[in-house]
Amino acid sequence: MKAWKVEDPFCTEGYCEVVFAETRGKAILHSEAYGMSGEYTDMRATRLKILDDKEDIPERDKQILLIKEGWWYEIGDRRIDEDNLQEALEKGWI
Repeated sequence: MKAWKVEDPFCTEGYCEVVFAETRGKAILHSEAYGMSGEYTDMRATRLKILDDKEDIPERDKQILLIKEGWWYEIGDRRIDEDNLQEALEKGWI
């Protein structure tokens, strides 16, 4: 299954998510972002080939792959990104 980054460019929170689907349109329709906005034409979906066919791996492993690609996560009161990924792994934050 293809992996997609789906986002609403007009969302002030900068929300985006990973969706697994065969096509861009299906990725948008199955996204939580679409459910929140309800505006199909506002949504954007771009490929995340690094996660293709990885929909069944643990969420933690997906997060690690994405952090290495420049994403970041807020977990608890911490922001986990490339700069502190190793520390986060060592201390069990993710």
